Amino acid sequence: MDIATNAVSQSVVAAISEVARVMELNTVAECVQGNEALTLLRDLGVTYGQGFLLGKPEPLQAALGSLGVAKQESRVTA
Repeated sequence: MDIATNAVSQSVVAAISEVARVMELNTVAECVQGNEALTLLRDLGVTYGQGFLLGKPEPLQAALGSLGVAKQESRVTA
């Protein structure tokens, strides 16, 4: 959450991003709330982001509907 202002957080994210890149894995940054953080995450090679800056929370069915996914049973089964 404090990547834009905390050098330790920046270093940790940079290290994780580099390991993921070498392993050909995608990374997801959570709690992206500001443009400065988003720019930094892009520069560090983070693949995806989520947070209030990128989109507001919404019910699953609404999100699926906006993606054109057919309505499905909302109950999760084991």
